[in-house]
Amino acid sequence: MTTTTAHTMGTASRFRTYKAFLDTLAQLRYVRLYPVTWGTSPAVYRTQLRGTQARGFTCVHCDRLSGEDDHAFVPVGHVIDTPECGQLFRHIICPRGDQP
Repeated sequence: MTTTTAHTMGTASRFRTYKAFLDTLAQLRYVRLYPVTWGTSPAVYRTQLRGTQARGFTCVHCDRLSGEDDHAFVPVGHVIDTPECGQLFRHIICPRGDQP
């Protein structure tokens, strides 16, 4: 019979949590097709987005984080039929030089 100490149980738990966190980050960087409505149009388009873009963490154009370098964001669309996703955002003046 083996004895498990509280220290090894805590380490295993932290490792599982860290691995789950890394798996989540990897999935957010993965590109896939999402059903998207752009602007006020009711039309639905299948659009390639990263998980971070689909969840509103980054700009849909340049993929920079929301709030990075104090750039303002505006909503430009919405991911539908995907519960973990939501509104899509874009910089008002994108650092890549393009404007919406």
